[in-house]
Amino acid sequence: MTDQVLVDSVINETNRVFNPVRVMPAVQNVDKHAMATDRYNVFDTREIIGLLDKHGWVPHDGSQVAARRSEDAAFKRHVIWFKHPDLNFGDEQLSTVIFNSHDRTTSMRFMMGIIRWVCSNLMIAGEGFEEFRMRHINWTQDDVLRALDGALENAPTLMNNVADMKELGLNKKDRVKFAIDAMKIRYPKVEALPFEPSLILDVRRKEDKDPTLWNTFNVVQESLLKGGVSYDRSTGKHSHNMTRPIRNVNEIVRVNRGLWDLAEETLQAAA
Repeated sequence: MTDQVLVDSVINETNRVFNPVRVMPAVQNVDKHAMATDRYNVFDTREIIGLLDKHGWVPHDGSQVAARRSEDAAFKRHVIWFKHPDLNFGDEQLSTVIFNSHDRTTSMRFMMGIIRWVCSNLMIAGEGFEEFRMRHINWTQDDVLRALDGALENAPTLMNNVADMKELGLNKKDRVKFAIDAMKIRYPKVEALPFEPSLILDVRRKEDKDPTLWNTFNVVQESLLKGGVSYDRSTGKHSHNMTRPIRNVNEIVRVNRGLWDLAEETLQAAA
């Protein structure tokens, strides 16, 4: 198993209970990596979770990079989505997303996201929304709260953009273009796309049947991140294949944010 494989999230689908301390070794850790300098301070993710909990934020989902050696698991990159009961809007809920590690590779990052209940999609706002990074040096709880408040300043714009995406209808040509551009985000290093982009436009549930930008974005995001798209290869012994979910923490963040940026570019182009 490589470093780039995630530890699977454990979620109770009945009551949406998610306990990152129990299922993510890096969340349990309070020690810094042996190669870290004396100036390096661990962002104790448990402390961050407790601090956010005092302000109404509850862990909803999360993942972490698995390690080649079991003793390295406590230091690996991890990402957690938090929900807040007072921040629902429509069928969505605003989310705070934190990204952290204890191996010197990652600053603590706060980003805004969205949880879409109808399909359990977890989205992260794109590059157009400010994210807040905190180095592992001399941090305080006040620094964390300021980063959280800064991320929340994006909330009104985020909600307005979602509302506008729900209002914007796309014709077939525009939806196919969105799918092609999304595939290029997902597979940036391939010369030819591995399968027909229109396959990621297949609607999986009735709530997504209207061809709006919001529905198109969610259908494509679910197809690319969660996998399960069936396709036929043009060559090879095993011609039939199915896409796999993304199981790389960095790729989850990269593709998520790239798709959000694509949706916003499509929205702006239609203005």
